[in-house]
Amino acid sequence: MREVRASAVTASRAMALGVGLGLALRVGAQTPVDVLTYHNDPARTGQNLQETTLTLANVNTNTFGRLFSYPVDGYVYAQPLCLSGVPVPGQGVRDLVFVATEHDSVYAFDADDGQRDGGGPVWQDSFINPAAGITSVPVADAGITEPVELGITGTPVIDAASGTLYVVTHTKEVVAGQATYPHRLHALDVATGAEKFGGPMLINDVSVAQVAPPGSPAFDPLFDFQRPGLALVGGQVYVAFASAGDLGAYHGWVLGFDAHTLQLARVFNDTPTGQEGGIWMSGGAPSVDAQGNLYVMTGNGSFDGTQDFGDSFIKLGTTGTDLAVLDYFTPYDQATLDGEDGDLGSGLPMLLPDEVGSTLHPHLLVGCGKEGTLYLVDRDNMGHFNPTDDSQIVQSLPDVMHGVWGNPAYFNGWIYYQAAGDPLEAFAITNASIDPTPVSVNTNSVWGYPNGTPSISANGTANAIVWLLQTDTFYKQAQAILHAYNATNLQEELYNSAQAGDRDQPGLAQKFSIPVVANGKVYVPGGSLLTVYGTLTEPSFVAQPRDQVVAVGGTVTLAVGVSGAPPFTYQWQFAGADLPEATNATLVLTNLTLDQAGIYSVQVDNPYGGALSGAAQVLVVQPPTLAMGPDQRMVLTGPGGFTCQIESRDGWGAGTDWAPLLQVTVPGEIPSPDNGQVTFSDPAPTPAVRFYRAVVLPPAPMSGF
Repeated sequence: MREVRASAVTASRAMALGVGLGLALRVGAQTPVDVLTYHNDPARTGQNLQETTLTLANVNTNTFGRLFSYPVDGYVYAQPLCLSGVPVPGQGVRDLVFVATEHDSVYAFDADDGQRDGGGPVWQDSFINPAAGITSVPVADAGITEPVELGITGTPVIDAASGTLYVVTHTKEVVAGQATYPHRLHALDVATGAEKFGGPMLINDVSVAQVAPPGSPAFDPLFDFQRPGLALVGGQVYVAFASAGDLGAYHGWVLGFDAHTLQLARVFNDTPTGQEGGIWMSGGAPSVDAQGNLYVMTGNGSFDGTQDFGDSFIKLGTTGTDLAVLDYFTPYDQATLDGEDGDLGSGLPMLLPDEVGSTLHPHLLVGCGKEGTLYLVDRDNMGHFNPTDDSQIVQSLPDVMHGVWGNPAYFNGWIYYQAAGDPLEAFAITNASIDPTPVSVNTNSVWGYPNGTPSISANGTANAIVWLLQTDTFYKQAQAILHAYNATNLQEELYNSAQAGDRDQPGLAQKFSIPVVANGKVYVPGGSLLTVYGTLTEPSFVAQPRDQVVAVGGTVTLAVGVSGAPPFTYQWQFAGADLPEATNATLVLTNLTLDQAGIYSVQVDNPYGGALSGAAQVLVVQPPTLAMGPDQRMVLTGPGGFTCQIESRDGWGAGTDWAPLLQVTVPGEIPSPDNGQVTFSDPAPTPAVRFYRAVVLPPAPMSGF
């Protein structure tokens, strides 16, 4: 037998599409820029060369400032990350900014609109459970005094292709009065925060010992401190370790995990027959070249040039089954550095583009540590160790600056540093040679420890801006200050967040914090706060309301995403007239009738102006019906002009999938709500039991679907 069934419009796949939140359309704006890793790219240059919104003309206290802030549950030492076009279930496509805290939480926030989610996160994961004895690590347990707690310190890394954020947590777990301090590698879905790949993966002394080469020292989960940012290379996630406060029997470790199984696959220890040698780099992630090799700078520790590499630049090969030292450079005064706590590894090795190299030295890196010597090293021949001097490397510039507890940035042939007690300076490099006299200096940017790490935004080579966060107020528990300078003339300060009184304060200063620039916004991490800066302009839409089709009695949700300077006010309109009490970013219409079909839009205003959204057409239609006519021909009655997909399934089993059979267009013109009829036959009838249903498809002219 055959039974004809007609589904209501609201039950169809097409209608499910029609009630989602606003489609993320970037109206008249730049192509989205993603910041997926520490300091923007694997070379760690800190530059975003696709910034078209922020310019030398509009970054000033009159037209630029704080847009909104998001509260979080702890200090933010990790750099924020940005990913555009994330399809969030039930919320449409979103641009997100991710924040990790020392309270062992990860947040995903809307990157553009601080009001869209009521000021809260799109999702949040907390990795502690005090009731079960799982907390962040009190710093007193590690023998140090600040910050208040240790949780997530290293900057996560995002694999955009798989939609995965990798992050390492550090917790204290007390069971039967016994405390352990495990680290865990988590792989989180960027859209939901859900754990992926069977995670998390435990990182402790047992798990590391199972993979470490024979004779390796023990991994100490309490004193081996996960400080550097994570790196993603060739399907492996690399996690490096230093120490918290030079305490305990620690070493410098690099652990490589399979990105899809989270299994620990590779282990490297930089002082296996000695001690110390922590890899911390002021939070910087290992740099990565085009061949997938890792570069790190190590701190104080044992050195023999064979197995132990304290105070060294190290190149690690990742193409084999093990992490292996391919090359290295160690300053001639390594023993002095080790004895004076003069960590080379307070800085990071930044890889330079080939355009500043020479025929003899095309592949370069640059780095500077606490001693203030600027090293220029050939990545193809790093020079190893010379006990007399450093003449074997490309260039060594002693005392060119004070000590560095941070990292450089690069732009258009200039290397930017701000050392503790020094101004922000730029050094020109060409033909594999750094001019020791700065080519540009800001004499007003002198502040002490902890000094800043600059970031660069530019549109190609135009409108280049250096962004620098002043954090020497950390020990005063005072506000950080965001600075912006003309990158080609550092003496020209364009803006700082103290110029507008309390209006633009970014929150309490945090050590080694980095401003992140993406898509016309500047994201500044601070004490229990993420602050978002941008141009103080009238609203613009980053998500428009969508055209929708709904059955009589159904529900429609219309929503917009807005950028600009808050606070925003919203007023929804129907056919050009204001709707009473429709004053939120989202409009929900329930129990719809035919006379509610029409054009909807929303007027959004802020202190700087207003904007009217695009028009969203809502069509309210009667559900289609199917009836069996003479000669086994079916009669479809439905909204005129619409195409219905006729679907079938064979048998009585409710779990059988519906299969598309054919598409039938009802006579009439859109958007007429009047019904029409059309008669048709099953093109491939069978003698078995077959059920049919009709599904209304979105009309082609309605581009919002």
